[in-house]
Amino acid sequence: MYTICKNNALTIATILALAVGVGLGFGTKHLQWKSATLGLVALPGELYMRMLKMVVLPLIFPKLILAVSALEKTKSSRKLGFLLISIYFVNNLVNECFSLFFCFTIRPGRSESSRHGKNTTTIEKSQNFPDQPENSIALIIIDLLKNMAPSNVVKAMIFQTKSVDENQTKTEPLTEHNVDATNTLGLVVFSIAFGLALRAGRHQNDTLKKFFEELSGAMTQILRWVIWFGPFGIVSMVWYQMLVMEDFYSTLSQLGLYVLTILLVLITHQGLVVPLVMYLVTGKNPYLFMYNMFEVIPTVIATASSLACFPITMRCLEEKNFTDPKITRFVLPIGVTIKMLPVTFVSILFLTQLEGELEDWGSILVMAFTLTLLAVGAAGIPQDNLILIFVAMSILEGSTENIVKVISIEWIMDRFGCFTKVMNDAMIVGMIDHLMKKEETEKTEEDTTKATVAADDLKFPKFS
Repeated sequence: MYTICKNNALTIATILALAVGVGLGFGTKHLQWKSATLGLVALPGELYMRMLKMVVLPLIFPKLILAVSALEKTKSSRKLGFLLISIYFVNNLVNECFSLFFCFTIRPGRSESSRHGKNTTTIEKSQNFPDQPENSIALIIIDLLKNMAPSNVVKAMIFQTKSVDENQTKTEPLTEHNVDATNTLGLVVFSIAFGLALRAGRHQNDTLKKFFEELSGAMTQILRWVIWFGPFGIVSMVWYQMLVMEDFYSTLSQLGLYVLTILLVLITHQGLVVPLVMYLVTGKNPYLFMYNMFEVIPTVIATASSLACFPITMRCLEEKNFTDPKITRFVLPIGVTIKMLPVTFVSILFLTQLEGELEDWGSILVMAFTLTLLAVGAAGIPQDNLILIFVAMSILEGSTENIVKVISIEWIMDRFGCFTKVMNDAMIVGMIDHLMKKEETEKTEEDTTKATVAADDLKFPKFS
């Protein structure tokens, strides 16, 4: 019992913090609160959010540089590595498409009046900016490419580039504005290029790699300290939200739809699409393959970490699904460091809907592309879901005021997300193992045919 409590201390502290926050909220809601006093109640939660945002840049980008630079240089390893990253890239894009579909179909963050076509926030926002032109596809592409190549990397940590067509004539250039939001996409592209340069460098880069490893380790330790302040921040945020909340049952309804949306995305992707792809690629029963991996479930429930499940996942793949150990031990370590994004993506769209913000498809596409790139190496970061939410909200220029609603049930959703992540990793290993064995068999048959032809030529020489 002591071991279980020790291993799940943060989860237990989070649940207790939620209970204390709800209790304080119900117990003090009838009192008259001044704005300054409410500010003091909200202060620990705001400090927690600010500290989490503080570690985003120095934590994410060294991780990304190291992940890219760690790819093997041998021809076969390079081919397999880039194939694997491409598969995960497409995998996350498909996830994001399902997340967009279900979020804009169910609309978990909308109030009841919004679902009946009375979204006053959106109308208000449109009236406040009547002269602002709609984002055309051309402007979206221009901003995407400009932000991918920032003219100043330091400036990219503070500003994004936004192009606006304010001109009356066709000959005048577009007006370019600096928006007060981190250009995450430009920093991601720079980090990937930096990692590839380290990997391709002819001279020794061990010192520089060691620097990024130490920087990443130090920031991870700071993040762990911040996370242990989390329960105090959660009490503060829940208490504050309970005091300012006008409709408790509407909030419960929103949270229920949020959970439903995440489950539908996970079930559709991991329960239907990925098994179908595996069946088409390998011809094997994908559900029997997943059943052989069920030994990881207790670890998933206890830790919600695919990294903690790594040894059991590897053993199940090799002993129950009979994958080649060489393939498993190359593919799986890369796979577990790449984050799957359905829970994160749905959470982001949920928060933007709670704020009643306009559905700017240009910003959503940039955010989706950026998160897909950031997913490489992000899975080993503590509280990776919250970190990526902050990155995305900076791209969308959105508020994280309602993030306590995500945090309140994140510990449950993380376990569903972790289970589907482990199954996804295992099935990708199974598909790549099948493809590599098939390629090896074809190569062996080709070599055998060539050897037979050569032997026949020696036995029956041709005379001209």
